[in-house]
Amino acid sequence: MTAEPFLDARLDVRRGDFHLRADLTVDEHARVGIIGPNGAGKSTLLAALAGYVGLSNGDIRLDERILDDAASPTPLHVPVHRRGIVACEQDPRLFAHLNVRGNIAYGPRSLRWSRDQTAAAVSDLIRRLGLDDLADRDVRDLSAGQAQRVALARALATRPRVLLLDEPFAVLDVTVAADLRASIAALLAERGTTTLFVSHALVDIAGLADRVVVLESGRIVDDGPPARVLRQPRSAFAAELAGVTALEGHASGGGFVTAAGWRVPLDGPVAAGVTRLFVPPEAVELSAVDGPPGDGVVRIETVAAAPTGVAVTVRPGDGPPVRLFAPATAAWLGPGERARLRVNRARSQTD
Repeated sequence: MTAEPFLDARLDVRRGDFHLRADLTVDEHARVGIIGPNGAGKSTLLAALAGYVGLSNGDIRLDERILDDAASPTPLHVPVHRRGIVACEQDPRLFAHLNVRGNIAYGPRSLRWSRDQTAAAVSDLIRRLGLDDLADRDVRDLSAGQAQRVALARALATRPRVLLLDEPFAVLDVTVAADLRASIAALLAERGTTTLFVSHALVDIAGLADRVVVLESGRIVDDGPPARVLRQPRSAFAAELAGVTALEGHASGGGFVTAAGWRVPLDGPVAAGVTRLFVPPEAVELSAVDGPPGDGVVRIETVAAAPTGVAVTVRPGDGPPVRLFAPATAAWLGPGERARLRVNRARSQTD
């Protein structure tokens, strides 16, 4: 007999012209990264789970407890503070009348924890999240990054059944974010806290998630382990995040895919028909060549750093520019130069 999911949500939310429709189940102790382009519905999904946004239809259950039931003749909506779900949003929203220690202690005190329990929980989080020097500081004197760390500590203080994080490290500098990410990952693993977090950073997915959900236009378009979603993406957004080139076009069954008005040469055949070809950096081969752009020859327009190598914008003939992710060895190519492009079919994926 299959066990019921810990979190089971059928989300139907309308906010103006935007419509989120997503069915989501989450196992207990899972850490789910939610990615997608701006406006995809990521923050709306978290807000619905937290109870900040009501459902137009659907329901939410947490460990067999009904939190929302919009389809019932007597619709049910459990208020935010009674759901067992805590959200840490992009805006820390710290309580200005409390110092750092008081903000972290707010949750345990509101749940009537004993003084000793509260003090122990607060001291542990202050130590583990590197807040020792800030514990008695007025929160109005904190930097944006410091305020975000305090907000994370406050969210963790009550040991919620589900933790929701919206871009938790976005305002932190690289070094602080890396340290805090490691501390948060250790805490979540130790406590087994079921966590859903929104991020646009590949390093967050790699460091925290054991599952990735991809949202586009209010719909879930991919869902799976991070390695599969990022190495064999089924969405253009995940491909971009992972540094994988997504070429959409038509294959004739030979060694070419016609995309963006030009024929991309492949080192191996692909089945005929409309296709999307996902090309990892290691499958892109660029070599300097003289001569005008044409089949396999492109003009380099820009070269920039990318998470997994370099991003090279090329223009094939008179067609529109195309952005490719290539190995770091392609960085020697400069704007205005011409290069021969081939794609290793065996290392690429089709959809």
